[in-house]
Amino acid sequence: MRQAHVLLLLLAAVAAGGCARDAFSRLPQGTLWYGDAAAADAFLAQLQSLAGTPAAHAAGELRERLDGCSRFLAFCPRGGSCRLQDAVTCEPADATATAAAAALGDAAWIFAGEPGGRRVYVRATPDEAAGWRFEAAVDRGAVGAVDAVLPAAEPPGRPTLAAHERLLHLHVRPDRKPDLEALAPDVGWVEQLYLLHHPLLSGHGLEGSWELATYLPAAGEAMAPTVVALAVREPEKARQAMEDFLARAMERWPLRRSDWSLEGAAGACLSNLNVLPQLAPCYVLTSDALVIGWNATALERALAAASGAATAAAGSELSVDLASLPEADLRLQRAYGHPRPVPGSYPWSSLRVEGRREGGRYALQATLAGPPTAPAP
Repeated sequence: MRQAHVLLLLLAAVAAGGCARDAFSRLPQGTLWYGDAAAADAFLAQLQSLAGTPAAHAAGELRERLDGCSRFLAFCPRGGSCRLQDAVTCEPADATATAAAAALGDAAWIFAGEPGGRRVYVRATPDEAAGWRFEAAVDRGAVGAVDAVLPAAEPPGRPTLAAHERLLHLHVRPDRKPDLEALAPDVGWVEQLYLLHHPLLSGHGLEGSWELATYLPAAGEAMAPTVVALAVREPEKARQAMEDFLARAMERWPLRRSDWSLEGAAGACLSNLNVLPQLAPCYVLTSDALVIGWNATALERALAAASGAATAAAGSELSVDLASLPEADLRLQRAYGHPRPVPGSYPWSSLRVEGRREGGRYALQATLAGPPTAPAP
């Protein structure tokens, strides 16, 4: 699990929610970043420590532009050809800066933009021990792939997957079903797998919430164990849907099916895929969830200690154990025979995001905890 992937996940999570003030609506259309230069520089310094990534390079450029500023504004109007790094001004006093100051409130800096065609607003405040708190808002827009993680007003149910050694956990009740067929009209293999048109997998029969967990790989594992759990209303109908899915897959590829069970939960595994490392997907039906794992080992990790899973959350949520990612990185490099494994390094120890829909926007609160505590000598 590489630094660039984690950074993209972080930025997507920060941009996907929100609690914005009305003053944000009066900002000009385009991309805007405004606030206290010292606070912004502190955040950019943390991004710059992700050496070798595009974000680190951009952060270095922005820090140079902020040098000598007390208050700053970077603004690229909608439709123009502009890089935010080239649009920084110190001590701004124009109408755009006045509107941005009204939206800033007591935050350290604000950001507004339109990634993917949706208006996004973010307010950032330093937290204890070099951490950060974010409040954000994203307007509802055209249906797209991101709708799979934009939260409904109602929270998801009780999580299914175990928390022990979990690197990443996403548990969400989406506000709207993404239009997968419109997003991938020409993906013939998806049609062949009967994935998009099956009544269960296209939404009918599902309870409405889903869960994803990735775990710390064991020694020798070439992929971090990953599991998805879909809450279901009628487990037996879900079982029939999965068996139908497996049968159709085996009609088209030389796959092998075998029965599989864990602590009374029955299901099946497919082997002979030979597509990705250690991929031999398995499924089981619990009393209220269809659980699909990268392989049988992944399911065992996710369900063997599931009794220790947390109680139902107040809203949809994402958590990333950034402090454990360097160890995961080392183990994966060793599994691939890297001669000199080098762990990644992250300026934060964890990311936690909570969100729900509020009116015509999605509201999100995110916390980046400070750097991991160094072990005692």
